Amino acid sequence: MLSRRNLFTLGLSRAAERVAEELDQKLPDSPARRAGPPSKPRVPARPGVPPPAPAWAHKHASELWAPVSAALPRPPGARVLEVDELRFDLAQLPFEDAAFDTAVSAFAPMFSSDCAGAIGELMRVVVPGGLVAFTAWTPAGIVGRLLRLAEEHDPPRPGTSAPMDWSREERLREELSRHSDDFELRPGGLTLSFASREEASQRLFASFRPLAWATRQHELRDLAAPVIDELARDADGRVTLRATYVMAVARRRSA
Repeated sequence: MLSRRNLFTLGLSRAAERVAEELDQKLPDSPARRAGPPSKPRVPARPGVPPPAPAWAHKHASELWAPVSAALPRPPGARVLEVDELRFDLAQLPFEDAAFDTAVSAFAPMFSSDCAGAIGELMRVVVPGGLVAFTAWTPAGIVGRLLRLAEEHDPPRPGTSAPMDWSREERLREELSRHSDDFELRPGGLTLSFASREEASQRLFASFRPLAWATRQHELRDLAAPVIDELARDADGRVTLRATYVMAVARRRSA
């Protein structure tokens, strides 16, 4: 029987998530059975805004970018919203205004249904002067290259933005300036290590929604193989790939 990890390793992320939920409900002593059906998050009364919808399970592959997540600023004693632990779309957060001192996320906003809305929501739920920090993949590294490839393979719907649109510094600055007078963008890099090029392809495709849910999956994997080969480096029996990102750190405008 395939385990959840095996299902994700095979690149069947969407099916794996559904199977995992079914297994949790069927196993006699599973946490889901003990806890009962999941409760819906409380949503403040906000006219014209629909309730939050379930989102891509961003945290399933969080071990890949754990060092980036750990580097996000979390001031001592602050009430911190760990965004990557949430299970719904960030464009509509079920929290009151100014409920936290700090909100942090590794990469989730750029994969929201509405990244501008997600940034606005993160700013809304922190106190005036509170801190918001999140990251976005940039084009130079392996993740950015594959995400751009996926966008060319499956173009976004007209009128919607693609995740890599939010890797552009000018786009981030424009959006952050709507909410903050005190922000900075910090470039960074991350080395991803795999046992082989095949494992690299499997895990990367299982970790990112535009890759995992792509149409004509085999075609996209064939297009991705030379990109992985181009950027891969062999070191101590492992295959390493460099990913690049930018970290946005902003304080909510006080007035």
